Amino acid sequence: EISNVEIYDCEFKNGGTTRQVNDCGGDGILIINPMENSHDINIHNNKFTNWGRWCFAIDLGGNGECIENVKFNDNVCIQYENNINLGGKFRGLGWIDFEARKCFRNLEVCRNYVKGCNGWAFNGNGKISENVTIANNTIVRTFYGLQPAGVYPYMFEFYYANIKNLLLKDNDLSKCQAGSRLGLSLNNAIIEGNKFPSSSSPTTIRRPVGNIVVNNNTALDSGKCFNFSYFSYPDYYKE
Repeated sequence: EISNVEIYDCEFKNGGTTRQVNDCGGDGILIINPMENSHDINIHNNKFTNWGRWCFAIDLGGNGECIENVKFNDNVCIQYENNINLGGKFRGLGWIDFEARKCFRNLEVCRNYVKGCNGWAFNGNGKISENVTIANNTIVRTFYGLQPAGVYPYMFEFYYANIKNLLLKDNDLSKCQAGSRLGLSLNNAIIEGNKFPSSSSPTTIRRPVGNIVVNNNTALDSGKCFNFSYFSYPDYYKE
């Protein structure tokens, strides 16, 4: 179990490895598979620089245990031009990795500034994650013209998570240059006031149920900003 933890005013720098490998070493903060339901993890007002894998990760294993009241707010996360390995490639896989097979309740990711490897992977184990707020973040994807070693080609990849009550608001994602997939299903969402990249990187909403409000968003061009797909109820939906 990991509960009642607060991490703030710290600097995590030069994590990972300079070896010429893709997925090896280098998380700013790594939580490894708490097997008991956990709660109240507050990571705020920190600086993360030059991580070699993920900035914040909850990884490996699990059976759908729930983690409640997780906050990752007001952090500065930057990978600089010198974040390279011995092969001359830019290091890093992404920004956040919830690869453990967990679900979440009351998850906040707000007011962060991110520059570098910017993907967020979210397993979810096919369970319901409720009350997810992603707001007021500025996220920039850049490798400074260097070839990345193993970065993942997405922004939000919530690939096996059923999201219920999502607030995605006032985020500047215009320089992400990567598409997003907001869950295996999406039940009740407000998506408004965001700046998205071009139509070559649309946001995908699958199995939409409940109230889906998409309002006052902008993109870099006049093409397609959203994909809606899989018009069938998610497996858990019984009403």
